[in-house]
Amino acid sequence: MSGLARRLAGELIRSGVRHAFGITGSGISYDLIACLEDSGVPFYPVAHEAAAALMAGACCRDGRLRAAAIGIKGPGLANFIPGILSNRYEGRPALTVSESYSSAAPAYYMHKRADHAALCGPAAKGYARLDRELRSVGLLAELAVQEAPGPVHLDISDEPEREPQIRTHPDGESGLPHREDGGRAFERILEAVERSRKPAVVLGSMAARRLGSIRWDRLGVPVLATAAAKGCIDERSAFFGGLVTGEAGKLSPERNILQEADLIVGIGLRNTEVVRPIRAEAEIVIVDNAGHELSEGFQASAVAHPFDMEAAGEELARALSAKSWGEELLRRYWREVDRELFREAWLPARALRDVQERLHGKETILVSDTGLFCTIAETVWKARQPSEYCGSGNGRFMGTSVPTAIGLAVSHPEAAIVCLAGDGGIRPYWAELRLAAELRLKLFVLYMSDGGYGSIRRAAASRAGSGKPVEIAGSSWYRPMKAIGWEAVRVRSYREFRRALERADLDFPGPLFMEMAFDKTGYTSMTANLR
Repeated sequence: MSGLARRLAGELIRSGVRHAFGITGSGISYDLIACLEDSGVPFYPVAHEAAAALMAGACCRDGRLRAAAIGIKGPGLANFIPGILSNRYEGRPALTVSESYSSAAPAYYMHKRADHAALCGPAAKGYARLDRELRSVGLLAELAVQEAPGPVHLDISDEPEREPQIRTHPDGESGLPHREDGGRAFERILEAVERSRKPAVVLGSMAARRLGSIRWDRLGVPVLATAAAKGCIDERSAFFGGLVTGEAGKLSPERNILQEADLIVGIGLRNTEVVRPIRAEAEIVIVDNAGHELSEGFQASAVAHPFDMEAAGEELARALSAKSWGEELLRRYWREVDRELFREAWLPARALRDVQERLHGKETILVSDTGLFCTIAETVWKARQPSEYCGSGNGRFMGTSVPTAIGLAVSHPEAAIVCLAGDGGIRPYWAELRLAAELRLKLFVLYMSDGGYGSIRRAAASRAGSGKPVEIAGSSWYRPMKAIGWEAVRVRSYREFRRALERADLDFPGPLFMEMAFDKTGYTSMTANLR
């Protein structure tokens, strides 16, 4: 093993890396993986590099660098890109590492002439080549966790650069934001809270990373969250107002809760965490610790960037605690939502509620892919804290739930991981499920099938065409799952589901797969009034 690989492994561990995923090459990446394993960092071989980046991202979902994905030059890096991009959307500071040619290598020597920096440019938050003193590792690690956190990429070769050179994404999200009026903006926000009679709070994911000690459920006013911030407030609380997405359906919290407020206080509320910025009659104010461009579109009357975010959050919480309203409004709202969701027995809402009840008392993390069932999961599954839910809340990136769930099962071996996937999302990384069987992970996959792309079918219902683009032939997977070592069952009614759930061994001697077949009509219409 090369001395460089051993030094690099040590630097990665000092930067926080505790798990590694990927597909090794025969050069320095092989030596690096061997050195990491010698130092107690396990390496998990995957079937596709994008899955490795997603698994590493799952380990870093709390905004801290904890994992790396390692691969080869050229095609290896190109395959990383979907996973890097998803991590960028979700603010997960995972590190990807690729073998590369040195900057001094002539073009005729390079048979894989991919421009790594150009490939990483739109997706990664930062890019660097390894330097002789390995300073680029620490610099990338520091950049990755700055608000807004995101993935970074390191190119390694046997001939490192003389000096570190970090390239950052040109969108300007990283670095210190402009601070307005020397704190005057925050004073204006406190004054707005004091004037208000019915303030409501909307939390972004920053609240989970920086303000986790605040009990938002004790404010006495409605507290909502973006999908990326699910669990920042205990969702069993009487003052939880639901998830804000920017899509205002008949039963959305935007239409039913925020329209009753006279002030909306966004805490880490960013335009990257909603489909479109909130539009409301009420005044909007925002407190955040990232650049102004992330607050654009909300038409906020004041945007503050306090130097001490924790102290500002505590002060704001105290000011909001002087107000009291909304408990009866929220009670009526959730009764209406439940009436909508549970009007039919055999749909995902009732199944998810029963699974959560069955796992009561166990440390559980729900991982959801994107699709109609994701909207149901975000509404029905009651997270008490951010660690209990992990989804593609920002990117809505189909296919991410399987590798994300595996990454969480590896990094949280004591937790029961429940993975939701649909007809489209089960397919891209199905081969990775063989790894879960080999490792005997505590993983429960709920495969929710209506035989096609349900959300697209609903959107395309009024359009001409054969309908074939939204149908999926051969959508049953429980027999292939058995063939690769999973315990697997198929259910087609609520009665069959209840019987299978009661019989399931949720102490998890190995992974479980439950295929759930639903009627297309009821499935397609189940979220019509939610968003």
